[in-house]
Amino acid sequence: MLLLRLLLLQPLHLLLLNSNKVYVLGIEGSANKVGAAVLTYDYDTECFQTLSNPRKTYVPPKGCGFLPNETAKHHQRHVVHIVKAVLLEAGITGENVSAICYTKGPGMVRPLKSCAMAARMVSQMWSSDEKKCAIVAVNHCIGHIEMGRVATHNSAEND
Repeated sequence: MLLLRLLLLQPLHLLLLNSNKVYVLGIEGSANKVGAAVLTYDYDTECFQTLSNPRKTYVPPKGCGFLPNETAKHHQRHVVHIVKAVLLEAGITGENVSAICYTKGPGMVRPLKSCAMAARMVSQMWSSDEKKCAIVAVNHCIGHIEMGRVATHNSAEND
């Protein structure tokens, strides 16, 4: 899901909430798998850490392949449960989340729209007069690259 390069381009200190850490929720649903992840960025160490990453795969009937409408319905049925699970596993609440990232594309349009709608809804639910929960659209391909950097503790400066 992703999400990191766009956040790195924005001043992270603007997302800090009386802490040296920023928590980011990512929602991904560009094909037959829907998932969410919570990452934290430690401003002191300048490191990301993945705290949780549950996902659910749509498995179509044999011989059918996965179709956009059925895949989108699958994502809609599971995304709320996955967001609850990712927060529980990460040990945080929505109030801790500073930004929500979602896959903008490329991918299957209807599943992408389902996850984008979920991200917008959650962002509005977790925003208040005191704190706005930012929303960031992420290119699917860039998300894969940046998640690889997080997983391998690599950075653009090492290129």
